[in-house]
Amino acid sequence: EPLTTDGARRDHVFAFARRHDDRTVLVVVPRLVAALVPDGELPPLGERVWGDTRVHVPTESARCYRHALTGDCLRLADGALRLADVFARAPVAFFDAQ
Repeated sequence: EPLTTDGARRDHVFAFARRHDDRTVLVVVPRLVAALVPDGELPPLGERVWGDTRVHVPTESARCYRHALTGDCLRLADGALRLADVFARAPVAFFDAQ
């Protein structure tokens, strides 16, 4: 299911959730990256790039969403994950609800 985004960089992210039985995973990837970092500094990571942009996650009882690549555990704030946190250490994200 597609996930909605808000914030200044909302058009620069593609996100969806996949559910099977009681398990949910989230996939979040940047798009149109050249416009995100016109100075060519890649990858597009952190607060400076993503600012206030967030991805909204379906209401869950998950304690956190564990990033498969980094092991980081992110918690929802007002039903969303901040992209500055999602892309803090890796330019793509695959989360498993914990």
